[in-house]
Amino acid sequence: MESDLYGNTMPKDSCFLAFYGQHGLIGKHLKVETLKNASLQDMKAMVQSNIDS
Repeated sequence: MESDLYGNTMPKDSCFLAFYGQHGLIGKHLKVETLKNASLQDMKAMVQSNIDS
């Protein structure tokens, strides 16, 4: 089972997408199903929306 950036165990059927943002390593909680169905463009949009905010 995955953990988030703070070592917290993720809920069942979820994951933590970690990436570098403007202020270092950040991330987003996702359901595994969402990640499996996401296109490359969807993933880029998720990362960009977190970097821009």
